This record gives sequence, structure tokens and C-alpha cells, in this order.
Amino acid sequence: MKRWWSACVSVVASASVMGAASAQPDVWVCSLPTTFYWGQTSGVHAFSVGTTSANAGNVDLNWLQNGTQHPVIGQNMYRLKDGVMEQIGMSWLKHGFCALQQNLGCGVCSNPTGKCLSILRPGCSDPYLATLNGAQSGLGPRSEVNPTTGDFAWPFTVADEDPVTPGNQTFIKTARLQVLQADILPGLNPGARWFVEGQYVHPQDAGADNDDNNVSYREIGVVGFSFIPNQPLANIGGTVGMKSVIEGWADIDPSVLLTPVDVPGTGGGRVFVASKAFDNGDGTWRYEYAVYNMNADRAIGSLDVPVSDARAVSLIGFHDVPYHSGEPYDGTDWPGSHAAGAVAWSTADFATNANANAVRWGTMYNFRFTADAPPAASPASATLGLFKPGGAGDPATVSADVIVPGAAPCVADLNGDGVVNGGDITNILNAFGATGPGLAEDLNGDQTVNGADITSVLNAFGACP
Repeated sequence: MKRWWSACVSVVASASVMGAASAQPDVWVCSLPTTFYWGQTSGVHAFSVGTTSANAGNVDLNWLQNGTQHPVIGQNMYRLKDGVMEQIGMSWLKHGFCALQQNLGCGVCSNPTGKCLSILRPGCSDPYLATLNGAQSGLGPRSEVNPTTGDFAWPFTVADEDPVTPGNQTFIKTARLQVLQADILPGLNPGARWFVEGQYVHPQDAGADNDDNNVSYREIGVVGFSFIPNQPLANIGGTVGMKSVIEGWADIDPSVLLTPVDVPGTGGGRVFVASKAFDNGDGTWRYEYAVYNMNADRAIGSLDVPVSDARAVSLIGFHDVPYHSGEPYDGTDWPGSHAAGAVAWSTADFATNANANAVRWGTMYNFRFTADAPPAASPASATLGLFKPGGAGDPATVSADVIVPGAAPCVADLNGDGVVNGGDITNILNAFGATGPGLAEDLNGDQTVNGADITSVLNAFGACP
């Protein structure tokens, strides 16, 4: 790794560095005009996404190249397949260097000089081409950025270029948005759709607590793309401004329950939790959960979904997006279990491994299981454990409403009074000897009401779960 020490362009104007946030800083991603394909090596494809930012606030935003008063720009890719949205790629961060003052339909720029200044004026737009956002000399790791405050290391670290053969095939993918071939080739993903996302993190914006609208997304056309290097992909529809892809999933599919969570106390930030249930058609249902961390520095280290121990649960699964190019984070999958009234997943705790695989900012992880019950009539509260310690009095967990399996049916409660007792034995005695399919009193399914069914009642004696 090496450090970024020198300027890549000259700044033609200067602005004072603000010691404290001013009124309503509000940078946002107005457009994602182009997704550029760089090529692939060893089954990993490299992309970068163009971003047009704009200032929707009423004060100048600092865009200073040599220091910590500029935005950093993240790029992500997602796939919607078989009804589930998953993140399949992420980039390192483009460090802003100067801002053009243009009118690009993102507001009213009162002085559209077009010059590349060290500020972005209110109403003005600043386009960064996809090739510029993929220029590796300006890309720094996400691990050096606090997304809640907008602070980052300076000088930032850039990826090493091969000193012998600069521009070699392996370097094509370094630090750029990386996607595994199995996740991007249409032939391996029939019926899938793909989306890209851009996010700006800016210290002024974070300081004004106006950074929950800095993410935008758009759909891209992967089907029919030839995957020839140095080509742009087609766009499908327009950029959806001030919304993340997980919000877009809920817009596309009304059966998705989306719950925003604002992390209280030290660090703060916003997290989204999405949930959806699928009827498998065989008496079981698949439950899908996605946790997206927009800008919460404390990150998410565990997820507990309430599920009765009486439910049969199987196929507990997990999906994350891989870090790359030297990011320090451990990519170990979260193990899942069903016990103590919950299906739960967790990574190692912060004290054990500060670089454990938490849901850090700008990433979305998926969790899933199959259960033998349809969704409950009402959502229940899932618990998300915060990974990093907070300050005194800060909570260790937050909660979000999610879709969950219904309570276990109490089949031995034949008279419906909520308790399995002698009254239910009376029901069996009244039907004793009856034969045939579908008898409520035939608890063991042998199509005969007999002593075995009385035994089933005795085994279930007590209050229904």
C-alpha cells in the first residue's frame, strides 16, 4: 500500500475550511449517468459508476483536495434474483478533488461558471465520469472513513500498482467495484435484474445531520451486454434520487416490509431492515431478511428474529458482500442457530476482533431460513446488536419490525380454549373409532381416532405455546 501525497489537478479557487457545520449542508447524488466496465480477471469483474452530485442546501460545500474537507464517494452493485435483493459488489472510495459549478437539472445554479472550484455552490452540480471514479490513484479504502461524522484518514491510502507492469490484468480490478462472475453473467442468473448505487459522505453534511439522503440508485442493463472491456453498460430507467437500493426493493415489491432504524447516541447513523416471506407450496415458508447500514459507524454485529422453539426451522443461511484490495475486515460468514425463541446470527464481538465481519456502512447483508408456518398476522420486533461499543448510556441494541413465522399451532387443543387438558381428551372419546382422512381428533395422522391420539394429548398437556 502507498499514501496519496500529491495533487492530481490544480484547484482554481479556495474556500475557508469550516470549523463547525453551517446551516443545512446537503450534498446528494442527482444522477448515476454511466456504469463503466473495465474487464475481468480470475472470475472477478471490475466496474465503476459515474456520479453527478449537487448541493441542495443554502451554503457552500467544501471540496478541498488536499485535506479532509471533501466528499468520499462509494459505489455498489446489487442483484434482484428470485425475489431477493442482494449486494454483489462494492468499490473503494473516490476522494473528491474539486467541483464544477454546472446546471444539470439538479437545482438552480445561480453562477454556473463550469470552473472546478474548491467549493460546490448551492444549486450547482458537479459531474464525475465513471472512468474518473474508477481512477485508482484517487481511490481510498472504506475502512479509513467514519461515515457518521464524515471524518477520514489523511493522507488516505491508495492501492499499490504493480511496479513492474503497471496496468496489468490483475490491477484492472484493484480497488474498483468488484463483482464475481457468478453474480453478474445473465446466463447464470436467469430473470435477474441489476442495480448500481452511489453514495457521498461529506464531513459538513454529516455535521449538519443531513446525510440520510446521500444515496441514489438506478437499474442497469446487464442482459445483452457483451462484457468487452472499456465499455459502458446500458441504463434502464432513470436515477432514483435520495434512495438506497434496499428502499428500491420495497418500492418494486410491495410484499417487502421495510423498517428504517436510527441508531441513537454516540455514532448515530441510519440502518434499514427489509423482510419478506415466500410460500414454498409444501407447507413451509422461506423468510428473507436484509440489513443495510447506510452510515452508522457502530455497525451491526448480530440479528435475532423471534421464532417459537416449537417451530421447525431449517436452511438457516447468510449472504454478505466481499471486501477486497486490502481492506482489513474478516469475511467469515455469520453462523445461525434456532434456540431460546429466536433464529439468531452474529459475528465475533468487537472485543474479540475489531475487524470482524460486521455490517459496516455502505453494505447490505442477507439472512434467511425456512419454517413450517405462514407469516404471523402482525410483524414482530427483531433485535440488532450494535458492533462497536457506544458511549455511556448508549444502547447495545436497536430493534426493527420484521415479518416472522406465526406461533406454533396447538393441534392438541381440540376445543380451542388455549389449554391442552381433559376437555380435549373428551373430544377424542366422543369421536373414538372414527376413521378417514382429515379428522381433527386424529392427532397422529393414522386416519383412526384411538388410544394413540389420547397419548398425543397427554404428551402436550398444558398451556399452548
